[in-house]
Amino acid sequence: MEIEMTINISAIQKLRAQETCKMNFLESAIDASMYIQRYEEDMAQQNLLTRNIFPLTRTCYLKILARNIVP
Repeated sequence: MEIEMTINISAIQKLRAQETCKMNFLESAIDASMYIQRYEEDMAQQNLLTRNIFPLTRTCYLKILARNIVP
């Protein structure tokens, strides 16, 4: 009985840890997306970059972000 309870608690803790990881990744991705959008707006206002560069910038940044966050 005691062993079964320990296993169940461990399984629940593991699921909670996985959910926390997923939520942290989603929050970071949303933060990154907002950061990139502000960066694009700033650059557009200053006319320092053309619109053609922005999709590449977003893709590269999100790839770097994913490498650093995904467990």
